[in-house]
Amino acid sequence: RDRTADHGTCRRRRGTEPVRAIGSTPIAARMTGLAPDNPVVDEITATFGIFRPRTERLPVFDDAALAGIDVPVLALVGDRDLMFDSADTATRLGRVLPTARVQVLPGVGHAILGQTDTVLGFLRSP
Repeated sequence: RDRTADHGTCRRRRGTEPVRAIGSTPIAARMTGLAPDNPVVDEITATFGIFRPRTERLPVFDDAALAGIDVPVLALVGDRDLMFDSADTATRLGRVLPTARVQVLPGVGHAILGQTDTVLGFLRSP
């Protein structure tokens, strides 16, 4: 299957290895941006040992559909995401939906952890 296809509002980063064994500690650490000895990585590794990921193509929303969103949007993306091109996602959302609050999190992979305060602040903002 083509692992470089468009997914959602972003594109899978080209030139990265396919994610075949998320249930391995090194890959789970890279996906999350956490150290391999972090206990959270152990939990993620165990979860993905039995997790059945979505295999069908994610829908791709065209620019007009994204521009038509009339509610506040918070997009958090990790700059070390191995599955999606976060820079492309952030750029596209900033261009198409300039009212969106877009944050590229340095050193963070596909699994975005520890953002409770950011999300709560966004939800509580007027």
